[in-house]
Amino acid sequence: MIFGANQPYFMPYLGYWQLINASDVFGVADNYNYIKRGWVNRNRVLGNMGPRYITLPVDHASRNRLISEHSLAPFDADAMLAQLRQEYRTAANLDEGLDLMHEVLSCPETNLAEFLFHSIEVTCRYLGIDTRLIHTSDLPQDPSLRREQRLYDYCDQLGVTTYYNPIGGTKLYSFEDFRAHGITLGFVRCRPVAYPQVRVKEFIPNLSIIDVVMSTSRQEAHDMLSDFDLITEECV
Repeated sequence: MIFGANQPYFMPYLGYWQLINASDVFGVADNYNYIKRGWVNRNRVLGNMGPRYITLPVDHASRNRLISEHSLAPFDADAMLAQLRQEYRTAANLDEGLDLMHEVLSCPETNLAEFLFHSIEVTCRYLGIDTRLIHTSDLPQDPSLRREQRLYDYCDQLGVTTYYNPIGGTKLYSFEDFRAHGITLGFVRCRPVAYPQVRVKEFIPNLSIIDVVMSTSRQEAHDMLSDFDLITEECV
């Protein structure tokens, strides 16, 4: 069984969903500190003038508190949907994309972590991902453990011996350290998958999954989940 994990982000890029799909169990790591100006509460879509941020307002954001300890500030979901409708008005999958975003943005949760968990659940369902999702905060915790030690502990609690991480973790984790704890480590690296985008001549990669959903059919988006490279110890 394969365990993957990452912090909850707001409608993140394709690689995030590839990691979830490649895992049997995915830990939504809500018990990590909030990162200001990161991807927890925002992502990029194609606006009328090029890429722009779509942002969830967070009340009193602080890097000294956990993601799960933050709340959303009030926001106008209808206005956000109207702007997406205008920007993606010529997109091939506009109606289904707007339906998905309506389900995401109409979530009544005000806790940031719970709102994001819901958005991940509904997007997984749309993409045809059946991975089991868990809150890492629901697992027994030892606050003295460092980041990588937490992962060893999570794997032990879940009874898994394989852990997949986003490709950015190559600077944080080593194959040798994980192997010493009886865990096989792998990194998921998203391939640059081009698809038709609105109003651009040259493809812009790594936008929010919103851009993928608006621009492609559900089946096409699902098929993109396999367009990644798995980096293992044998590859290096």
